[in-house]
Amino acid sequence: MELTEEGKQTAKLFGSKLPKDKDLILFHSGVNRCRETAELIRDGFSESGGESIMEGECRILRGIGLNPNLLTEELKKYPLMDVIIRWTAGLYPEDK
Repeated sequence: MELTEEGKQTAKLFGSKLPKDKDLILFHSGVNRCRETAELIRDGFSESGGESIMEGECRILRGIGLNPNLLTEELKKYPLMDVIIRWTAGLYPEDK
């Protein structure tokens, strides 16, 4: 199922409304409509003056790529969604 015209407009508008004080790094699943949504968010963000990087398909949906010991420790401190948000924000060292 592809995006509707309304979905396309909404994705682009969403991208245009994101704060421009940080670069945007976009990932998407392997589903075409997810890729298209990410591309439209990037387009809206870029057209409104933001800088973005399209990383492409995220193959880490089975795990977030943290060292299992670090992940265990982080899950003792934060809910899983917070750990994922912290990971996507780049708050963990690349070697972990």
